[in-house]
Amino acid sequence: MKFIHLTPHSAIGNVKRNGIRRGDGRRGRGVYAVPLMMIQRVSHIQTNDCSRIILGDPRSSVTLWKWLANVRSDYPNLAAVTFETNHEHWPGDLYINIGPSIGIEWIKKLTSADIVIEEKNLESVKKAHEQGYWAELAISVLRQSAIGIVLWHLQQAGFRTWARFDDSIEIVFRKPVKASLIDRITPLYRTNKQFKRELER
Repeated sequence: MKFIHLTPHSAIGNVKRNGIRRGDGRRGRGVYAVPLMMIQRVSHIQTNDCSRIILGDPRSSVTLWKWLANVRSDYPNLAAVTFETNHEHWPGDLYINIGPSIGIEWIKKLTSADIVIEEKNLESVKKAHEQGYWAELAISVLRQSAIGIVLWHLQQAGFRTWARFDDSIEIVFRKPVKASLIDRITPLYRTNKQFKRELER
């Protein structure tokens, strides 16, 4: 499996040479990323007459964070770094923001010993759902193969992401990512046509 990390345009050269360094974030020091996958998207449509939710076609998770390129004034020009991992990066810390409609029943199907969920966190999510709130599920994934199991069962349970402003799935690796593990870097602040035109200059 591959993963997506965002980096400012000014850091692309350094990332190509030295890889992705750990940064500080709300979940502690690490490399923050999203698993590369196809995922169903939904949009909230508001009209004068009604409000409704529209189910869209599955799209790449690269677009999950794409909205950040427009709202982060400190780093307006962001690029998506696609990378792979090795044994040094596991276990990884996976965080999923889950609503009451999805619930936690699907978690019973996660029987792999490589998937660890603390009972305290599970109870916290359950209580939040009982009150109609969303809650964050924290999962320690011991091997890369196990993350696919989690995401498959999650989507089978009906999990969707919003078409805009969605950071409901996130994984944090506590080790930096070497340059040799980087697959490609995709600018989010320009279209493919713009990128090709710049290459032709």
